[in-house]
Amino acid sequence: PPLLACQNDMATIRVGKLKERWRFRRDGKLVCADAVTLDGEIGKTMSRVAVARGAIAAGTMIQLAPDAESKIDAVRAALDHDGVEAGTSAFDGMIVTRILAQDSLSLRAAILATLSAFGAEPPRAFSL
Repeated sequence: PPLLACQNDMATIRVGKLKERWRFRRDGKLVCADAVTLDGEIGKTMSRVAVARGAIAAGTMIQLAPDAESKIDAVRAALDHDGVEAGTSAFDGMIVTRILAQDSLSLRAAILATLSAFGAEPPRAFSL
């Protein structure tokens, strides 16, 4: 799920703990693993340049598909949004995208555009 942290004019998260761990397997073989842990002063951590450079919203999207690598140009074009900094890589039948945003609506827009570039339907929770 997307991560919203730090502070803006809507809400403030000062202290908390988030642990997220993903493992993707293809034919029983581990092909991708990711882990994120934020503990303590989340806003202070997110403000660090090497973490999120002050962005308050973050998301990671991964698609495993035989044609994933052919989608990289479309995904990169989809990530061209104001208030968003993102990067994507494609390799070995997967595409991995990380998104940082200045607010939740910018993150949502980037996620929806990326899902479209993936050729995937948005989850019901993203319907407004």
